[in-house]
This record gives sequence, structure tokens and C-alpha cells, in this order.
Amino acid sequence: MCNCPLQLIDTVGERKYGLGSILFIPCSSCSACNSVETGKRSETGAFVVNSKVALGMIHAGIGATHVNNFLGALNVPPVEASFDAGWQKRGTGWNYDSDTGHASMIGTMTGKVIDFSHRSRNCKVCEYHMGRKETVPSHDCSINWQGTSKGMEPDMALEMTHNLKDNGCPIHVLHADNDSTTTARLKVDFKELQKKDDQNHIKKGFSKKLYDLSKTFKELKHPEVIPYLVRCFIYKSLPNVESLSNDALKKEISTLMEKYSTRAGTLQNMGSTQGNENFNQIVASKAPKSRFYGGSSSLSNRLSASVLQKNEGYTWLSKVNEASLLSPGQHTLKIGKRMDKKLKRERERQNTKEFKRRRIQMKKQKKNSEFRSKVKEGTTYENNAEVNEPMPDIQEIPSPLTINESDNFIFFDLETTGLSRNSDITQIAAACGSNTFQRHVIPRTEITQEASTIIGITFSHSTNKIPILVGHNIANFDMLVLENRLKEFHLFSTFSACAKGFIDTLKVSKRVIPKHEVENYKQQTLVKEILQSTYSAHNAKEDVLSLKKLFEVKLQENVSMKMFTI
Repeated sequence: MCNCPLQLIDTVGERKYGLGSILFIPCSSCSACNSVETGKRSETGAFVVNSKVALGMIHAGIGATHVNNFLGALNVPPVEASFDAGWQKRGTGWNYDSDTGHASMIGTMTGKVIDFSHRSRNCKVCEYHMGRKETVPSHDCSINWQGTSKGMEPDMALEMTHNLKDNGCPIHVLHADNDSTTTARLKVDFKELQKKDDQNHIKKGFSKKLYDLSKTFKELKHPEVIPYLVRCFIYKSLPNVESLSNDALKKEISTLMEKYSTRAGTLQNMGSTQGNENFNQIVASKAPKSRFYGGSSSLSNRLSASVLQKNEGYTWLSKVNEASLLSPGQHTLKIGKRMDKKLKRERERQNTKEFKRRRIQMKKQKKNSEFRSKVKEGTTYENNAEVNEPMPDIQEIPSPLTINESDNFIFFDLETTGLSRNSDITQIAAACGSNTFQRHVIPRTEITQEASTIIGITFSHSTNKIPILVGHNIANFDMLVLENRLKEFHLFSTFSACAKGFIDTLKVSKRVIPKHEVENYKQQTLVKEILQSTYSAHNAKEDVLSLKKLFEVKLQENVSMKMFTI
């Protein structure tokens, strides 16, 4: 060796090991070819950067495919890794068929994971060789469960409880939800085990049942009613609002409370599984449901990383590096400490009374705002919205306007066929200054008995006759104009259902009155010749009144064959 500096531009070859490489650079002075490593190597000879990439994939919840895509965008050669990625099917409210599952037990005092387990019904190695119809070689198979997805949870709970007992840490009280038969199965082997219901799950289950009842009972639709009932149920607070008076609703709530009364013992001092829910969120960040890692040991490694983050905080990565004889990483440790401090501050803030009061206040404001917006917008989204009911014409209610001194005020009131917001209008009245307006309207539906008692009006399609429209020359002009405008505003079908048909008095006059008796068949001429009177033509009101008199005197008895459908 001549100890002369080497130049990267003189590189003649490269041997790649993932993200690490060995460069072959000849010396410009002595022509000796030197091997230069691009990074540190561990005692096993592996490049440190490759080991940290593997940990980084687990920590970030990604697989080798995602890392290679990232490196490809940076124009860096891809990494060879033993982690595989795929797709995992999400479960729904009625369909649970996931191939993998995990569970954890967390100490209520320490908040640390004391045991965890997982189940898998899939192995990528087995699947690969069986798909090629080959003999499956000996390998570390990831399949450890043959039952249903729903059966994973009680089986893992039983395994962990036995493990903890064997290790000198028996479980005496278990906080859990009521979604599985875990407690019943544990009672077979651990008869002294006590169960505490999870407060959050009980609260959600009770709220869901009340919201289901709100579809039938309007008393529950107010945004403050159900939250109040839930608070009474969970925190045993005393009533301080107006009582609900619906007897049917009272019966439904009483039936609901009877179901919970059978579990009064477990509801008196409920526990919490929020720690487990937090752990599940950590697992979801490292093994997302949109990617499938259950076909190899990758899922077990990711669960272990989740336990470390739950117990040790974000600095777990540096501790694993040190345990693996790797450098802890200056930036890795710095970021981990920063995240732990941020998480600690957030937890302290969330435990203050001010934060809790503010959260309740914001939640109440949000519910009230949501309720007002829902009334304003009407039905915008629901399950099978277009199937359940015909979609109405969508009209947006305008935002509030600024009132000026020059604005006019119109006072109006409606009477309807019932108390529902979908009722038909039976009467409308309005007043503006000295001007007034009032009309009765033929509804499309029957008037309910309750509404008839209030407004003093009854209506039935069986007793009320559908009207016939009468006009002069309307077959060639007026009806066509009316039809076009009604169709423009999508009202033609509604209008047609409210009218039996129409009669054109021009056509009736030509059949009834001989041509030699009148100069022409204009309405003004017929009124003058037959009624011996005159009126202001081309005034709609005067036209209608004179035509009515002409029709009753001369034409009505001859209209049976001259009616047209709309």
C-alpha cells in the first residue's frame, strides 16, 4: 500500500449487499486494486444499514415492496429482504374471516404489555409450493390456527392466562368487553377469575341501541337527549331536564334496562380496555389491515415491535439497535426522545379538568351544529337512500341574509294534512303591510284525524271530486303553454293527477252554435251575441268570469263528447 488517496471516479467495480456495497478502486500510483466498504458492518459481517432498514420497515408498518418503490424513486437499487407483503381483507359487522389475529394482556397499574399472542391460518411458503404442486420443504410454518376467525380471541386469552400463571403471575381480575365468549371459556379453568365489563364498550352498545330506537321515536332525535341518557346510565347522574312522556318509548327503554340489570354486578365497578385499544392502534401502524403480513414470521416480528413501543416508548428502536450490536443512531435516539416527550405532554394535557370540560363542550357544539345542518339539508346520505324513497328535488336552503331597513317583511303560516314534515299543505296565508293572501290547497293525501281536530278541515279523495279545466281555445295554446312550464319544473305528473281533464269551449261552440248565427267563434264575439254583453278582453280575470257565464248558459249541456285528457 502506498497510502495515496483514492478517487471514486477511478472505481472499476462494485459488489452490492442490499444498501451496502464494496467498491473496487485501483490506486493511480501503484496500480493496486483496493476494496472499499461503503458503510459499517456488524460482527456477523452484515452491513448495519441493511439491518436498520429491516427494523425501519417494521417500525413504519411497510414491507419490502414499499421500500423498493421508495428507493426506485430515488434511483437507488432495490433491497433484498426476507419480508413479504400482500393484501389483507378487512372485517365487517357481519363477516369476520381474517386469516390472522392478535391479542394482548396489559397490566392495569403499569400500562405495560405483560403477554401477547397471535394466530394465523396462512403460510406463504406452504401456499407457494402447494400452488406449484410441489412437496412443501421443512420450514418455520406460520400456521398455528385451523378454526374460525371469531374463535381466535378466546383461544389466545386462554393461552396467555395459562402462560402468566405458569410464570408466577396469575390473573385474578380481567377487564374485557362482551363481544366474545372469552370469560365463559376462562371460567372453565380459572373458576376464581373475576370479570369487569369495559366501560367504553358498554357505553357504545347502550348508545347504539338508543340511536336505533330514535328511528322510531322522535323524542330521541334531539342532539342532547341520547347523550344525557347515556350519562345517566354510565355516571348515575340525577335528571335535570324535561322528562320524556312517550309511553311506548318508556316501555322500550325499560325492556333495554332489564337486559342490563342481569349484569348489575359487573356494571357497578367497570374496568377499561383503553390500553388494549391503544396497543391495537400501534399494531395497526406496523401491520396495516390493507397489507397482509400473516403468511410469514413478519407478523410476529411486528407484534413484538408493537409491544416494545407500548412498553418502552419510541426509543425502543435505539435499544434494539444496541442489543443487536448496532449503533443506536444519534438521530434515531433524538427523534424517539422527542416523540416520547410529546406523547407525555399530550397525556398530561388530556388528564386536566380544563381539557375534559373543553372536550365535552366541543362535542356538544358539534352535535348541535350537526343537528341544525341536518334539518337544513334534509336527507343527504343513508343506507339505500335511493331505494327506500324516491329522491326529491334537491334545493339548498340559502344562508342567512343581512336585514336592511328598506326590506319588506312577509308573514305567512301553513296548515297541513298532519304533523310530519313531509305533510301536504292544505292552507297557506300571508300578509305584507295592508296586503293579505289566503288560499286552500287540495292535498295529495288524506288529512289525519289529529290534524283535522286542530285545523277544523276534513278531506278525502273518495268524497272530493277531481276538477275539470275549462277554457276557450286552450287545446291549441293555453294547455300547451301550461304543459311546457309544468314539465320545466317537474310538476306535470303531479298536476295531471289533480285534474280529470279539460274542455275547449271553442270546439264545443263550433258544434253547438251554427256558423250563420255568429260572425266568428272568438270568445268576445260569442259573449256579445249570446249574452248580449261586453267585457274587457285579454284580461285573464274578465275572460274567466265571462266564459263561466257563457258556459253555464249555452254550452254546459253539450260537453260530454268534447273533453280531453291532460
